[in-house]
Amino acid sequence: MDTPTHVAAESFEALVQRCREASGETYLLELQRLTGLVDTNPILRGVTQDILREGKQWIDANNDDEAELRRALVTLRNDLATAFVQLAASAEIEPPADGPPNLDVSLRYEQSLAYFDKLAGQHPPSRRSILGGRFENTSACKALHDILKIQLNGLDSRGVGEKEKRRAFWRRLNDCGNLVDWLHRERMNFLRASAGWAWKLVLRVVEQVNPRPEPEPAEIDYAKVLNEAFEMLGQVPFEKILYGQGSRVSGEEPSAEELRHFEEWRTESLASLTLIHDEVQYRLRVRASVDWALSRYAARAMWYRGRHLRTLVASLRGKKRSLERVLVEDAAAFLFDQGLLVLTEVSLGVSRLDILGISRGRPLLVEAKVYADASSARKAVKGGLAQLQDYASRLSAGWQPTENCLLVFRLGGPRVEIQGDLRFGTHEVRIELIDLTDAAAGGSRSKAPLVIRAQDAMAPPPTAGNRKRSGGRQRSRQVPRGRA
Repeated sequence: MDTPTHVAAESFEALVQRCREASGETYLLELQRLTGLVDTNPILRGVTQDILREGKQWIDANNDDEAELRRALVTLRNDLATAFVQLAASAEIEPPADGPPNLDVSLRYEQSLAYFDKLAGQHPPSRRSILGGRFENTSACKALHDILKIQLNGLDSRGVGEKEKRRAFWRRLNDCGNLVDWLHRERMNFLRASAGWAWKLVLRVVEQVNPRPEPEPAEIDYAKVLNEAFEMLGQVPFEKILYGQGSRVSGEEPSAEELRHFEEWRTESLASLTLIHDEVQYRLRVRASVDWALSRYAARAMWYRGRHLRTLVASLRGKKRSLERVLVEDAAAFLFDQGLLVLTEVSLGVSRLDILGISRGRPLLVEAKVYADASSARKAVKGGLAQLQDYASRLSAGWQPTENCLLVFRLGGPRVEIQGDLRFGTHEVRIELIDLTDAAAGGSRSKAPLVIRAQDAMAPPPTAGNRKRSGGRQRSRQVPRGRA
């Protein structure tokens, strides 16, 4: 029987293959179909969100390194301005006035300390819009470094001690330049091999298939228009490829050069798609193996270890917490044998989790509950899910989303059946029922199943305002005689 994870994997595989077989503008439409599948399938959406999140974590760390380097460049700029008072004029240069751009004025400003100060004060720092090739370093740190290099080159080295003073600054600037290059290469290597970055680029391309029109601004932003014009020179004309003469960018069909440019991009995009495909399928296999391990444990416990576990249950009758701990250790040992790094009795703040399984991908949270009758069955399900929800929210707040499973051990009472999908927020939950009742409780003596709707099982616990008083009964208001 195909699980939802297997169905997601097969659907993703089929649409990736359609993308590989598509040509021309059809490739863009197949990419749109692929992103649509991911957006509507909760399993694929969760996997790609994990990939994007991990990529963002790396980029954030790289940005932190750049921020530290930017602070070092600002310190160098201040020391340089203090040591060479003639640089004061460079810090006072005014930005170009609004209107048609003047390239000479713009160039003079972008080489000044005034522009340095503007770049250094941007949060977050923007990457420059330039006509550089694919290996061009467009980081703010590179721009700041280049400005200081220009300023140092323009200084007069004549005078007592001036040459040594400049040499000391050159050493500091060269050290910063080496870090600029190192961070840039680190970023390039990450972007080449990151499935998260590749998926982000796919999403950007799909956004261009048929973007919603926006109202034109009342005033023209000449700087923005110039930057967009420069950027368009290096971009693939997706809109023109798709719509030809009907596009907004041109009234002509795409030229042979533009079609060649598009085919080169498609070849590179297919390589990125392979990177995405391999990462998604690997994570789905990990997820499927976890699902398989949990289902396998339930079957093992019922078919081959039922008598042993029932003996343990009998020996611990009346000691619920000890009983749950023994059953948790049995499950943890099996999951460990299946390749999961399993931690038991993990404290998460004020909460204590039965099992935390760690593998590549999302952490696996497992909570175990037991029941012996209908009343305790409902309580076990609702209480276990509430605890899982608490653990998952605590863990995802400081780490990442989780996979969640509730193991419910039936010692007696009716069999539990859950109607509907269990989910709290972005967290999916699965329930594995391990039936430890003996044969005498089955067959004609078996009770009707206890059906619990998903929305009832996931209902929030009662608050202090709506709880009944101890004893289970609400006290009625007494009306004194004669005042009725």
